[in-house]
Amino acid sequence: MLNINFRGKYTDEAQLINGKELPPGANQFKEGKTLIGAFIRGTIITLPLVLSMVIVSVLKIRKITSDFEMDLSFGITFAVMLLLGQLFTYLHEIIHALLYPKSAVKEIWKGTRQGAYFVYCSSVVSKTRFIITCLAPVILLGIIPYGIWLLIYHVLPINISICFVILTWIMTFMSVGDFYNVYNTILQVPNKSKIFNYGLHSYWIN
Repeated sequence: MLNINFRGKYTDEAQLINGKELPPGANQFKEGKTLIGAFIRGTIITLPLVLSMVIVSVLKIRKITSDFEMDLSFGITFAVMLLLGQLFTYLHEIIHALLYPKSAVKEIWKGTRQGAYFVYCSSVVSKTRFIITCLAPVILLGIIPYGIWLLIYHVLPINISICFVILTWIMTFMSVGDFYNVYNTILQVPNKSKIFNYGLHSYWIN
């Protein structure tokens, strides 16, 4: 009903293109030539936000405790956090997929080299919708939970409070590719143009 397909391991761009031709007049985003290059650029864009979150969090936690020790209870809580992180990784991609047109086919792949999941959808969408689709997971799983943590960190058990906020850092940092896409979209794509994916690259068209 939602046209979301879990496709397994990604090994080659031909799996995504599936024989389709690039539409005439399409303009490829000026982005990194490799996934590593794109990751580095995305990290540079995202790092100030994540570092700000970490610094504020550490200052807040130091206000409520100065003698924290890692014990069995913390280890168990941390393990639960890691499991939630894995679950939220899937949820991150599902949120992306849900924000593409309902009738469009959305594919969730796992990169064999990077070990990261990603959504592929070749449907043409507006510039605004593309930006929202990129940012929704980090807002819902990283930024908003971090804002909630700032309001309740002092009433939570310290183990839960620390693991909660670490999870928000992870969910924010794992969106480096999304921030990079938004950065490129804002700088390169005319307001009334449409955006679509073709293989590992994004394109805009009038």
